Amino acid sequence: MDANELAALRLNPQQEVTLRPSKAKWGCIFAICAGAAVMGTIMAIKDHEANGWMVLVIFGMMAVLAARQLFSSNIYLRLTATGLEMRGPFQKFDARYDDIGNIGVIYYRRNTNVAFDYRSPTSGNAKRRKQNKAVTGYDEIIPETYGLNAQDLAELLASRRDAAH
Repeated sequence: MDANELAALRLNPQQEVTLRPSKAKWGCIFAICAGAAVMGTIMAIKDHEANGWMVLVIFGMMAVLAARQLFSSNIYLRLTATGLEMRGPFQKFDARYDDIGNIGVIYYRRNTNVAFDYRSPTSGNAKRRKQNKAVTGYDEIIPETYGLNAQDLAELLASRRDAAH
Protein backbone atom coordinates (compact mmCIF):
# COMPACT_ATOMS: atom_id res chain seq x y z
CA MET A 1 0.00 0.00 0.00
CA ASP A 2 1.48 3.35 -0.97
CA ALA A 3 1.37 6.61 1.00
CA ASN A 4 -1.59 7.98 -1.00
CA GLU A 5 -3.76 4.92 -0.33
CA LEU A 6 -2.86 5.02 3.36
CA ALA A 7 -3.71 8.74 3.57
CA ALA A 8 -7.03 8.11 1.82
CA LEU A 9 -7.91 5.39 4.35
CA ARG A 10 -7.09 7.73 7.24
CA LEU A 11 -9.21 10.52 5.77
CA ASN A 12 -12.18 8.27 4.98
CA PRO A 13 -12.83 6.14 8.09
CA GLN A 14 -16.17 4.94 6.66
CA GLN A 15 -14.38 3.07 3.86
CA GLU A 16 -14.11 -0.66 4.50
CA VAL A 17 -10.77 -2.22 3.66
CA THR A 18 -9.40 -5.73 4.00
CA LEU A 19 -5.66 -5.98 4.56
CA ARG A 20 -3.85 -9.23 3.74
CA PRO A 21 -0.42 -10.53 4.81
CA SER A 22 2.53 -9.22 2.81
CA LYS A 23 3.09 -11.40 -0.26
CA ALA A 24 6.77 -10.39 -0.46
CA LYS A 25 7.49 -11.27 3.16
CA TRP A 26 5.69 -14.59 3.16
CA GLY A 27 6.98 -15.47 -0.32
CA CYS A 28 10.56 -15.10 0.92
CA ILE A 29 9.81 -17.16 4.03
CA PHE A 30 8.20 -19.85 1.86
CA ALA A 31 11.17 -19.96 -0.54
CA ILE A 32 13.70 -20.27 2.29
CA CYS A 33 11.72 -22.97 4.11
CA ALA A 34 10.99 -24.93 0.94
CA GLY A 35 14.68 -24.75 -0.03
CA ALA A 36 15.73 -26.00 3.40
CA ALA A 37 13.17 -28.84 3.16
CA VAL A 38 14.64 -29.87 -0.22
CA MET A 39 18.14 -29.79 1.27
CA GLY A 40 16.90 -31.96 4.15
CA THR A 41 15.48 -34.43 1.64
CA ILE A 42 18.80 -34.59 -0.18
CA MET A 43 20.65 -35.08 3.11
CA ALA A 44 18.27 -37.86 4.12
CA ILE A 45 18.17 -39.79 0.84
CA LYS A 46 21.49 -39.21 -0.89
CA ASP A 47 23.77 -38.84 2.14
CA HIS A 48 21.82 -41.24 4.40
CA GLU A 49 21.89 -38.57 7.09
CA ALA A 50 19.21 -39.16 9.76
CA ASN A 51 19.08 -35.45 10.63
CA GLY A 52 17.93 -34.78 7.06
CA TRP A 53 14.51 -36.21 7.88
CA MET A 54 14.19 -33.86 10.83
CA VAL A 55 15.17 -30.90 8.64
CA LEU A 56 12.63 -32.01 6.03
CA VAL A 57 9.80 -32.30 8.56
CA ILE A 58 10.49 -29.03 10.39
CA PHE A 59 11.10 -26.85 7.35
CA GLY A 60 8.39 -28.63 5.38
CA MET A 61 5.85 -27.72 8.05
CA MET A 62 7.12 -24.14 8.11
CA ALA A 63 6.79 -23.99 4.30
CA VAL A 64 3.17 -25.18 4.59
CA LEU A 65 2.46 -22.46 7.17
CA ALA A 66 4.05 -19.82 4.91
CA ALA A 67 2.04 -21.08 1.92
CA ARG A 68 -1.11 -20.81 4.01
CA GLN A 69 -0.26 -17.20 4.87
CA LEU A 70 0.30 -16.51 1.17
CA PHE A 71 -2.78 -18.13 -0.32
CA SER A 72 -5.49 -18.37 2.36
CA SER A 73 -8.48 -16.08 2.08
CA ASN A 74 -9.14 -16.66 5.80
CA ILE A 75 -6.16 -14.60 7.02
CA TYR A 76 -6.84 -10.87 7.07
CA LEU A 77 -7.46 -7.67 9.00
CA ARG A 78 -10.74 -6.05 7.99
CA LEU A 79 -11.27 -2.42 8.97
CA THR A 80 -14.87 -1.25 8.85
CA ALA A 81 -16.59 1.96 9.87
CA THR A 82 -17.37 0.55 13.33
CA GLY A 83 -14.45 -1.73 14.17
CA LEU A 84 -11.87 -4.26 13.13
CA GLU A 85 -11.98 -7.97 12.47
CA MET A 86 -8.73 -9.94 12.67
CA ARG A 87 -8.49 -13.51 11.41
CA GLY A 88 -5.30 -15.54 11.49
CA PRO A 89 -4.20 -19.17 11.55
CA PHE A 90 -4.10 -19.39 15.36
CA GLN A 91 -6.06 -16.35 16.51
CA LYS A 92 -9.19 -14.40 15.71
CA PHE A 93 -11.01 -11.51 17.31
CA ASP A 94 -13.34 -8.61 16.62
CA ALA A 95 -13.12 -5.22 18.32
CA ARG A 96 -15.34 -2.19 18.05
CA TYR A 97 -13.51 1.13 17.85
CA ASP A 98 -15.60 2.30 20.84
CA ASP A 99 -13.96 -0.46 22.91
CA ILE A 100 -10.37 0.29 21.87
CA GLY A 101 -8.29 2.43 24.22
CA ASN A 102 -4.52 2.84 23.92
CA ILE A 103 -2.90 1.72 20.68
CA GLY A 104 0.83 1.17 20.57
CA VAL A 105 3.70 -0.42 18.69
CA ILE A 106 5.64 -3.14 20.50
CA TYR A 107 8.68 -5.26 19.76
CA TYR A 108 7.72 -8.86 20.52
CA ARG A 109 9.42 -12.09 19.43
CA ARG A 110 11.77 -10.25 17.06
CA ASN A 111 8.82 -8.61 15.33
CA THR A 112 7.30 -5.18 15.49
CA ASN A 113 3.56 -5.48 16.12
CA VAL A 114 0.60 -3.27 16.83
CA ALA A 115 -1.14 -3.82 20.15
CA PHE A 116 -4.04 -2.17 21.95
CA ASP A 117 -5.94 -2.08 25.21
CA TYR A 118 -9.67 -2.42 25.61
CA ARG A 119 -11.50 0.40 27.38
CA SER A 120 -13.82 -2.03 29.10
CA PRO A 121 -12.24 -4.94 31.00
CA THR A 122 -15.05 -7.22 29.80
CA SER A 123 -14.16 -6.82 26.11
CA GLY A 124 -12.33 -9.57 24.27
CA ASN A 125 -11.32 -13.04 25.37
CA ALA A 126 -10.50 -12.77 29.10
CA LYS A 127 -7.88 -15.55 29.15
CA ARG A 128 -6.03 -14.25 26.07
CA ARG A 129 -6.31 -10.68 27.36
CA LYS A 130 -4.72 -11.66 30.69
CA GLN A 131 -1.89 -13.58 28.98
CA ASN A 132 -1.20 -10.75 26.52
CA LYS A 133 -1.22 -8.16 29.32
CA ALA A 134 1.32 -10.17 31.32
CA VAL A 135 3.69 -10.58 28.37
CA THR A 136 3.33 -7.34 26.39
CA GLY A 137 1.49 -4.90 28.62
CA TYR A 138 -1.44 -4.70 26.17
CA ASP A 139 -4.76 -6.57 26.02
CA GLU A 140 -4.60 -7.57 22.35
CA ILE A 141 -1.88 -8.04 19.73
CA ILE A 142 -2.29 -7.84 15.98
CA PRO A 143 0.22 -10.51 14.90
CA GLU A 144 0.88 -9.17 11.40
CA THR A 145 1.33 -5.70 9.91
CA TYR A 146 -0.29 -6.68 6.60
CA GLY A 147 2.32 -5.08 4.36
CA LEU A 148 2.33 -1.81 6.31
CA ASN A 149 4.87 -0.32 8.65
CA ALA A 150 3.71 -1.06 12.23
CA GLN A 151 3.65 2.66 13.07
CA ASP A 152 1.48 3.38 10.00
CA LEU A 153 -0.95 0.61 10.95
CA ALA A 154 -1.16 1.93 14.53
CA GLU A 155 -1.85 5.46 13.25
CA LEU A 156 -4.49 4.16 10.84
CA LEU A 157 -6.26 2.30 13.66
CA ALA A 158 -6.02 5.34 15.95
CA SER A 159 -7.49 7.64 13.29
CA ARG A 160 -10.40 5.25 12.74
CA ARG A 161 -10.93 4.87 16.49
CA ASP A 162 -10.93 8.66 16.95
CA ALA A 163 -13.34 9.16 14.04
CA ALA A 164 -15.77 6.66 15.56
CA HIS A 165 -16.22 8.85 18.67
